[in-house]
Amino acid sequence: MISLNYRDSRPIYEQIRDGLRKLIVTGALSADEKLPSVRALAAQLAINPNTIQRAYNELEGEGYILSLIHISEPTRQAEISYAVFCLKKKTIKK
Repeated sequence: MISLNYRDSRPIYEQIRDGLRKLIVTGALSADEKLPSVRALAAQLAINPNTIQRAYNELEGEGYILSLIHISEPTRQAEISYAVFCLKKKTIKK
C-alpha cells in the first residue's frame, strides 16, 4: 500500500499523504472506499497515530478524502475516512 523511506528528507506524514494521494488518483483506491483507521494504518506502518492523523487531515483539506463521524453509542464516536477523489476534479479554463 504505502512504503516509507526514512532517509527521505520529506517528513513521514508527507510521504503518507503523497502515497495515499497517488493511490486515490490512480484508482487503486476507488471513490467511496473506506480507508484504514488511523490506528490500523499506524500499527501497519509502525509509526505514531498522530502522524497518520496529520496526513489524513491534509488530504481532507485538499479534498481527496472525507471524514465522517459515526456514532454508535451516545458516549462513543469513531471517525471514518473515505476516498473521494471525485471532489478534486479540476476545471481547465480556456
